[in-house]
Amino acid sequence: MINITVVMMRLLPTGVLLASAAISFGAPVQQATNPASGETRVVARTQRGDGFLLHVGQEVHLKFARDINPKKVDEGDPVEFVLEENLMVDDVVVAKAGSRAYGEVIGAKRSSMMGKGGELSIRIDYLMASGNKVRLRATSEAKEDTKSTDIIKRNKSIEQGESIVVYVAEEIRLPPTETN
Repeated sequence: MINITVVMMRLLPTGVLLASAAISFGAPVQQATNPASGETRVVARTQRGDGFLLHVGQEVHLKFARDINPKKVDEGDPVEFVLEENLMVDDVVVAKAGSRAYGEVIGAKRSSMMGKGGELSIRIDYLMASGNKVRLRATSEAKEDTKSTDIIKRNKSIEQGESIVVYVAEEIRLPPTETN
């Protein structure tokens, strides 16, 4: 959607009407009017034309979309998550609660008969936001061993709705959602 907002209108001494306009492509804009001059100006949010910047390490709150039992899953099985709360940048929603995130089971050891619990390892991959893949990781800081940065390990089953906090793995610009 293209919005054209008149910024300032002024009559020049020659009788010519001077108008300035701001054009935005779906970007959220606020208007402020100066009562003394009647001038309307655009107050732009901190964004570039290509969206709002999600920073590396920003927290993302997810919950598991289904139960995961180490006895019933195999390596390579997909894991689905749901975004628990809106993901925000500068008070603007860039991913709505309920958006889907995806990962994969990378290890599942069944519990032994000797009472030793099973082990479940899940790699967190990405969150889908406005048609973009936002890469995620399980730790807030990158480590030298990149294999350990995107793994969630558990020694028990995971219940649907269980919450986890993961982190943005690389900077990405996202447009605001359609209904902020």
